[in-house]
Amino acid sequence: MTMFTYKHTQFEGINNLYADNILPQLLPLETQRKAVWPKFYRFAAGVFIAAAIGMGFIFKQNLHPLFFAFAGGLTIIILRVYYTSISNPVRGETKRILMGEICRFIGLSYTEQDALHPPVIDEWQALSLLPHRLDRIAFEDFISGEINGTDMQLCEAKLERKVKTDKGHRWDTVFRGSLITLDFHRDFLGTTLVLRDAGVFNAKKKNGMKRIGLGEPQFEKIFEAYGTDQVEGRYLLTPVFMEKLVALEESVEGDKIRFAFHGGRLWVAVEHLNRFETRSLRQSLTDSSRVQNVIDEIDAILSIITAVSITKRRR
Repeated sequence: MTMFTYKHTQFEGINNLYADNILPQLLPLETQRKAVWPKFYRFAAGVFIAAAIGMGFIFKQNLHPLFFAFAGGLTIIILRVYYTSISNPVRGETKRILMGEICRFIGLSYTEQDALHPPVIDEWQALSLLPHRLDRIAFEDFISGEINGTDMQLCEAKLERKVKTDKGHRWDTVFRGSLITLDFHRDFLGTTLVLRDAGVFNAKKKNGMKRIGLGEPQFEKIFEAYGTDQVEGRYLLTPVFMEKLVALEESVEGDKIRFAFHGGRLWVAVEHLNRFETRSLRQSLTDSSRVQNVIDEIDAILSIITAVSITKRRR
């Protein structure tokens, strides 16, 4: 039997879940995955033959060389569109099974789209966790529920800004990653904000909050903390908690994690590439590493909840 590793008791029994629930659903999809490649190769062969005929015609007619570039570019576009059309159904269903089953097993809910409950970006911007000017916003992969008395909400966000260029405009991605809120059902005395260390560009104050010395050289190389209540800030930012935040960043292969304690919640923004996706279809859908990746990412979030809960109980 496949054996998965995890740190938290919520995942006890995950091996049986995989064998009894997940694997039986993935096996038919694995058959579909294997069929994707022969289908794509047959289609590609036809497209290349057509492209060769078209380029031969361009050569005989002595047309401008740009026609060759156009024909080549069109060929690539056609192949990409076709591959996406036959592979996306397999990817989407695999993602729905893995995320849905694993989240449900530990008492969380998962939806790929949740237009009724998107995060309020204004709140994140007010805390300086996200850029202020945004022109296009998209959300996906919503996870929510209660863990050890803590309400958790997570979603992936892609935030873009429209930039003028000589040829019109382009869309620059200013944030791509996860937005996580953890509600501990307690009131903090003030606001504690932790951003990435900016070296000589660090401000002495941020949003009216004074800088907090973390007292840990290792973390002060990474983070810069500000708060309205210095005592509470030092109390909340324990070495254990900071280590859990760094572990979360590493688990999602992310970067630039920043967070704030505010209004009874912990707000976490971590940048990373699109997660929870079914990547290469060269790899078997029944490969246990796909399940292990999901476990590792959720496990890291549970570690943060545990670290803050310990602080709350000791107060």
